[in-house]
Amino acid sequence: YVYSVFLIRKRQGYTDTLPVYFIWGELNNKIIKANNLIDLNKAPYRNTYMASIPLELMRGAGNYELLIVPAFLKSSANKEFYAGKTASIKFEVHPSRAIDISYVIFYSILFLITALLFFIWYKRKQKRRMQQQQQLTREARLKLEAVRSQLNPHFIFNALAGIQNLMNKNEIAKAHKYLASFSRITRSVLDNSAKELITVDEEIKWLTDYLEMEQLRFGFQYVISVDKELDKHNIEIPAMLLQPFIENAVKHGISALKEAGHIAINFHKANNDMQVSIIDNGKGYDATKEYAGAGLSLSKSRIALLNTIYKNNAVQLTIDSHANGTKVIFTLKNWL
Repeated sequence: YVYSVFLIRKRQGYTDTLPVYFIWGELNNKIIKANNLIDLNKAPYRNTYMASIPLELMRGAGNYELLIVPAFLKSSANKEFYAGKTASIKFEVHPSRAIDISYVIFYSILFLITALLFFIWYKRKQKRRMQQQQQLTREARLKLEAVRSQLNPHFIFNALAGIQNLMNKNEIAKAHKYLASFSRITRSVLDNSAKELITVDEEIKWLTDYLEMEQLRFGFQYVISVDKELDKHNIEIPAMLLQPFIENAVKHGISALKEAGHIAINFHKANNDMQVSIIDNGKGYDATKEYAGAGLSLSKSRIALLNTIYKNNAVQLTIDSHANGTKVIFTLKNWL
């Protein structure tokens, strides 16, 4: 006798049948009959037959069926099958959820290479951006130094003109005081020439010398106040930022008022910003010509350059001028 095992595969849109195993055996011819061919559970002929099915035949997902078909082997080339005695085992193979380690390694390496290339590209881009920013900052600082180098002679020229004016009026005592203040200011300018920022206290001292010097000529009154919340000894601001605007207030605002003229300078805190206001009671000036003077024009250029360097701490300037006076406000953003 012979048992033939067939595997019927229904997967991925097609069906095929494969013979997978044959079981051969010898039984007593007395019990080999059509009706009891596979009735082998009765003693003394009970036996167990193991059939191995290659796993690779069932790798694909789909429906499978094993058919075990008995037959008489009449000759080496002739079988007589008994379909009525066929045994069937049906089962389903689901898509495998097992992860092929080769795919894991491949995609892991691919991910690492991609991440590494992106990191290299990002670092190079960041480096180029930093180099460009550093170049822009260097250029801005050079231009800023050039502007400051022009502001200093401009101030000195005006101060010397003031001394000459007092000498021409034969006001020798005032000229001596003026010259003493001028010498202190000159020393301060020289000491701070290499500094981009100075403390509020240093700025106030130098503004006081300047205002006292101009007060000798025009006789106006002035006051400088600082909020208690501000640490004037540690907070820094751009050097000589205010002087051109104070000079403008003196010359074009209160010089003609003499003792009736008044200038108020206030340093105060506004949230994270610091504001500096310069208020005078002069006659005001045409807003369309607010930067016509050399000093104010240079100061405007300087503020633009400062904002190039300190992008997160910009300096904002507003000017409100009318017939009863002028108010200049500097707002140093996120300075505190």
